[in-house]
Amino acid sequence: MRKTIIIFVLVISVSLYAVTSYIDSAPYDVRTDSLGVPVVDYGWLMGRYIGEQRYAVAIADRADKSYRYFLETGDDEYLQRFYANLGWLETNKVEKEGFVVFPAGFDYPFYGCKAGWTSAMAQGLALKSYLHAYELSGNESYLTTARRIVKSFSVEIEDGGVLYLDPDTGGYWYAEYGCENPPGVLNGFWFALDGLYEYYNLTGDSEALVLYLRGLDELKHSLPDFDSGSWTYYDLEGYPSDLIYHNLHVQIMNDLYNQTGDEIFYEYSERWRRYNYSSPRFGLMLAKNLFRKLL
Repeated sequence: MRKTIIIFVLVISVSLYAVTSYIDSAPYDVRTDSLGVPVVDYGWLMGRYIGEQRYAVAIADRADKSYRYFLETGDDEYLQRFYANLGWLETNKVEKEGFVVFPAGFDYPFYGCKAGWTSAMAQGLALKSYLHAYELSGNESYLTTARRIVKSFSVEIEDGGVLYLDPDTGGYWYAEYGCENPPGVLNGFWFALDGLYEYYNLTGDSEALVLYLRGLDELKHSLPDFDSGSWTYYDLEGYPSDLIYHNLHVQIMNDLYNQTGDEIFYEYSERWRRYNYSSPRFGLMLAKNLFRKLL
C-alpha cells in the first residue's frame, strides 16, 4: 500500500510539473524577427517536439499592440511593425468559400489539435488588425477581408470555421482551439467577441451584432462552469487558471459589463475579484483535473 501511494504521489507530482507549463500564461519563448514579427518556440509538448512556429494569435496580437502604441506615441517604428505583422496575415490567410481563416500550421497535442486547426482568438485579433488597417488607409480591401473573417464565426469547426454549437443549448461558442473536441477556453472566446464588437461598432453590420449577441448568451450560460467557488477555471475541461489568467478573467467580466451593461458580468467580476490565490488549492485543483483525465 505504501509503495502504491508513493508511486501515485510521484506520478501526480511529475504530471503537475508537466501540465502546468502548458496552461501557464507565458509558457513559451517568443522572439521577433528583424521586422518585428513574433516567432513562438513551443519546444516539447506532451512528448513531441513542436519547436519554432509562426502563430496567427501572437502575430495578430502584436499587430494590435503596435497599432495602439503608434496611436499613443506617433512613433513610425510602431506603424512599420503593425504593417509587417499585417503583411504576414495577408500572406498566410486562407480563402475558403465565403470566409477567411488563419489556421495553425502545427500540431498542438495538449488539446489534441492537428495542423490546420483554426482559432477564434486568432480570428478576433486578426479582425481588429484589418479594421485598424482600414482606419489608417481607407483601403476598402481591408474591410472586405474583415467582412470575410466575420463570416468564419458562423461556420462550424468541421467545415473550416471556428463555431462550436453547444449540443445542449444550440448556443454559439467560438473556439480558441478549433479541434475535434474544443476545450472551451474563456479568454480566447473573449478575444473573438471583442473582434466582433469592434467590427459592429465600425460598420453597423447586423450579422456581426447577431454573432456577438449569440456568443454573449452562450458565455452567460457557461459562466458557472468557469467558477470553482474559490477560483476560476482556464477552460471548460476544468484546468485552473494561473494568477495572471484569473486576473484576466476578472478584467474580461469588467469589460463585458462596460460593453453591455449586463449585471451578470459585474457580479462575476466582483465575485472573482474577491478570490485569493492559493498555491496548494491551485495544485489540488490541477491534480483533480489530471486524475479525472487519466481515468
